[in-house]
Amino acid sequence: MRSCFPEIEQEIQEKVSSDAELSRKVTQIQEVKGLGLLTIVTVLCETNGFLLFSNIRQVVSYAGLDVKLSQSGHYQGRIRISKQGNTRIRGCLYMPALSAVRSNEPIRNLHLSHLREKSKYQNERHYCSHAKTVDIDICFMEKRRALRS
Repeated sequence: MRSCFPEIEQEIQEKVSSDAELSRKVTQIQEVKGLGLLTIVTVLCETNGFLLFSNIRQVVSYAGLDVKLSQSGHYQGRIRISKQGNTRIRGCLYMPALSAVRSNEPIRNLHLSHLREKSKYQNERHYCSHAKTVDIDICFMEKRRALRS
């Protein structure tokens, strides 16, 4: 099984190289530290290249990384993600989000300072890092699109 992975990665790389638009998007998103080729291709395929989304909140909600509050009256429950979106996007972004916490300075600062004050649960901080990674991906795409226009 493991012997097939390099061949599959090579085929994916060839497909990306053959399509100019997909290649451009992949090279733009690869500037984000912590994201590899397979993660980028998975997210682009699952979101159809972000074509159907007009803002970042829609993509975060589509991935199921939007926050769901549990409260009633005086009861204040834990903050969780909705998990109503695409599980493949959440799954492929889990490890890159943890890697981004270690290697990407803005995400690390967000994770350590702001989120540590607000959340005592580590998973909540990780999920927020997921969402921030998606935000950064889309911001890179939008900046490049605006510069070329």
